[in-house]
Amino acid sequence: MDGTSMAAPHAAGLAAMLKAYNPDYTYGDILQSIREGGDAEASLNGITTTGKAIDAWGSLCYIPAPAGVSVPFQYEAGGA
Repeated sequence: MDGTSMAAPHAAGLAAMLKAYNPDYTYGDILQSIREGGDAEASLNGITTTGKAIDAWGSLCYIPAPAGVSVPFQYEAGGA
């Protein structure tokens, strides 16, 4: 279970997660965050375009958070 048959769904899922994180991100923004947010792996040098393995957390940390987002919060004392 390796190769592009396994890599493609992982990369597509990460791209979808990044787009959901901020719908204003362009294709280029998402691609750059995946490339730059990956983990350097010596064994991937010359095999992948970046020599990195994808890393969801690294990709999320690479790109800025969406601006103007708020979450309403209501606290009810004594609630279950």
